[in-house]
Amino acid sequence: MGIFDFFRKKNSKSNTESVSYNGELTITSHTKKNLFLPNAALYGFENMENENHEAFLSEMVDKALQQTPVEENPVYKVCQSGSNRVMQRVIYIISSYHRKNFVASVFPYFKTESVIQFTPHKLTKWDAAIEAEVEGIAQDTFALSFYAADYAINESLYQSGQRLEVKISALALVIDKSEPLQANGMKFSEDFAALIPNKEAGDLCFYDFIGKLIHFETHTVNELIHGYILTIKMINNEKQDIFTIDVFANLQNMRITDLQVGMRLAGCVWIQGEASKIIP
Repeated sequence: MGIFDFFRKKNSKSNTESVSYNGELTITSHTKKNLFLPNAALYGFENMENENHEAFLSEMVDKALQQTPVEENPVYKVCQSGSNRVMQRVIYIISSYHRKNFVASVFPYFKTESVIQFTPHKLTKWDAAIEAEVEGIAQDTFALSFYAADYAINESLYQSGQRLEVKISALALVIDKSEPLQANGMKFSEDFAALIPNKEAGDLCFYDFIGKLIHFETHTVNELIHGYILTIKMINNEKQDIFTIDVFANLQNMRITDLQVGMRLAGCVWIQGEASKIIP
């Protein structure tokens, strides 16, 4: 696989290669899935369609590989470049049983301090077992899937099958203003919120949402990538705040820029997570 395959459109369907079990945790292995949409969420769809975009993408990857790795062992290293919060993360294989010295994956990484409690029920590992999608129960309340941005680093935490503290964030494929909803002539409540798996994107970690904008700020990653960091409440609960999440939205992927705290937003996001510890 060449480096630019991570940024090209292609069929995201993959075949299950094996299934195993660790107690109640199911572990499956798949061929690698497509990361075009997550990278378009970072770079913007217009930039990804630009005929000259590969030179800039290559520069971002080269910059990441020149940085001190956030994790390194004899098999691989994990590097990243960008701003203090929104980055391009690169997994570079140093030595494996079949290849040496190559870029294994390139994906966006959005650093956050937003934390949820999460119990993994299923891991879908990709190819070299350095990436995975994780399915389980969040906040003891609702089903959630996310791309484990740290799977190469924290594989043992995920495979423990135990309840985890997970830092959770998202990148937006599209952001728009939510219009008042109604069904069968009945209007939905003004504080209606929803988080629904997106079936068209092809992978587990894409969600359509309607939510309330809690906070926003402009954010520049570099000379090409400009956008907003949005804090959005995506699930309502009368007793506690169970799912308010930070979302990076590239300006190119936003259909609205006249933002106001308290307004209702809708769109599609790619959710990623990072395990920090096992909860006793």
